[in-house]
Amino acid sequence: MKKQRLTIKFITIIVLFWFAQYVYIPYQTPFLTAINVASNLIGLVVGAYGLSQLLLRIPIGMLADWYLNHKLLIIFGTSLSGFASLIRLVFPNGIGFLIGNIISGIASSTWLSFMLFFLKINTKNSKVENMAILVMFNNIGMLLGFIISGIFYGQFSMSGLCLFSIIAGILAFALSITLPDVAFSTNSGQNLWSNFFRVVKNKTLLICGLLAFIQQGVQMSTTMSFTTQVIKEIHAPEYSEGLSSIIFMMAAVIFAQITSSRLLSRFSKKGILIVSYILLAIYCFLVPITKNIYLIYFLQLIPGIGTGTLFAILNAVAISEVPQAALSTATGFFQSIYALGMTLFPILAGQLRAKYSMITAFYVLGIASLIGGFIVLLFGDKKPKIFS
Repeated sequence: MKKQRLTIKFITIIVLFWFAQYVYIPYQTPFLTAINVASNLIGLVVGAYGLSQLLLRIPIGMLADWYLNHKLLIIFGTSLSGFASLIRLVFPNGIGFLIGNIISGIASSTWLSFMLFFLKINTKNSKVENMAILVMFNNIGMLLGFIISGIFYGQFSMSGLCLFSIIAGILAFALSITLPDVAFSTNSGQNLWSNFFRVVKNKTLLICGLLAFIQQGVQMSTTMSFTTQVIKEIHAPEYSEGLSSIIFMMAAVIFAQITSSRLLSRFSKKGILIVSYILLAIYCFLVPITKNIYLIYFLQLIPGIGTGTLFAILNAVAISEVPQAALSTATGFFQSIYALGMTLFPILAGQLRAKYSMITAFYVLGIASLIGGFIVLLFGDKKPKIFS
């Protein structure tokens, strides 16, 4: 019973944390566009969130394997999730959002501690199932954020969404302080570097990281950024931007639940991944030429499926061959690879949109998605099979 209460408390922290991180996201790009922030800077603002994660996740993972308490990193991350939106609230311009997204990225860099803490306290499930549970509640937090943003943006504008984020961050911080200290094995400084070099040579980890690099980069550039701008440009009702994000997150939650319940175990991981990347490419090819808001709503299901299934599988398979002593380093390394995609893809999309067109930006992202499917096809049958 005590363990169940701890699990519920920790899941609540996860939901509040990701709510704080994403409640403003559906209206970030339209808001910055409305106050005349250049497309290039908008791409940089979106990409900054991934850049800070790229720079920090490996060092944080190595330190966590050495001596740091994961509880301390969770407390640090939750505190920054609210502070980032305080910056956005005080400085509601392109530079303020750039700084805020850098801080949010630092907060998200501590996500590896959330993951490993959960794996430690919830040992009854497989890694794929646990990762699917984490993805599900991660997405529930985002979904609640998108629902609140859709309901209240018209009344309170961006300042109100930032205030909601600050409150959620404070609540997550307060709860995280009450978490028990959970013991993790530590390593000497010498072992840290041997673990690091072992991790960077892990073929499975590198392939899964490359695939997540594509999936997260495409998702951050489209669903989390320029898809909302497409909706705005077709003059859909104001609530459509928030509603489209809600549909995306609902699909992510539902398919994460399906993944955690073993319903997909009858299918090969290779087949699931290939289909997911092909669907993501179709999404990228159709969204920028679609003039019907209801079709866009339907298309939003596709990246939701990718997040709920594809991303959960990649997270679990990436660390499947990693020894316990190097788990934090491996997790940080994996997350830094896809953080690079979250940084580069939005910047690239912003540049392509500014120089050519929105359609060009989306089509390049669609081609990247097809490359992801080809990578799965290429390595899925290698010995030993990665995606059996």
